[in-house]
Amino acid sequence: MRKTLVWLAVAVIFLAGVIALAPARLVPQLVSAPGIRFANAEGTLWHGRGNISLENQHIGALSWDVRFLMLFKARLTADYVLKGNDIAVAGVIDAGFDSRSLTIEGTLDSGLVNPFVLDYDLRLSGQLELNDVQITTSTANLIENLQGTVYWQGGPVRYKLSNIVTEVDLNPVMGSFSNEGTSTYLSLETVGTTTPILRLHLEVPTGWLHIQAFPDFLEFANVPSSYLIEDSKFLFEVSHQIYR
Repeated sequence: MRKTLVWLAVAVIFLAGVIALAPARLVPQLVSAPGIRFANAEGTLWHGRGNISLENQHIGALSWDVRFLMLFKARLTADYVLKGNDIAVAGVIDAGFDSRSLTIEGTLDSGLVNPFVLDYDLRLSGQLELNDVQITTSTANLIENLQGTVYWQGGPVRYKLSNIVTEVDLNPVMGSFSNEGTSTYLSLETVGTTTPILRLHLEVPTGWLHIQAFPDFLEFANVPSSYLIEDSKFLFEVSHQIYR
């Protein structure tokens, strides 16, 4: 028994040494996600930093610190901070043999979101707050569970319908995440109501994002009622592939 404990202690010390000395450039091989690129790594697996981008758009600088004691549970767990011009989030990354998880808390500026919606003649303002967002993925990088909320403080928004540009000042919006199979959903409601105005549907394996607007979106966005199709369950749906 004592001999087994000695060998176990040696193995743990060896593993800790490997992590402490291994270069940070190995991080993408251990923790990855669809559409995410990791570059310019510095430091070690134990403590390091690098740049994160989504497709060709730079997101910010990621820094991390590994929790040593979690190695005894055969898990690589690290506290992280991701900061950029349009993002300030922090949380915990946890990777094991059979699953990976990520927690997110912080803010996203509209400057990070607008490049993905400008194709639809839409421009937001202000910040999005991410609260208690928890993502669990499989070893194949498919989302198995997603929960948490998103809050938008409201403010000026510009959009175009029928070649007419409209600028409106919108009320705050609250959203909640859910998942079903290989798809992830974000349902958005005006704060103080329970009726959805928008629903975002992300097909995780393919990167296709579908945005569906419901009838209450008309009043929310001050859109003329003539755009409402009688007996329609939703106004319109647009799709965009945000990663490949």
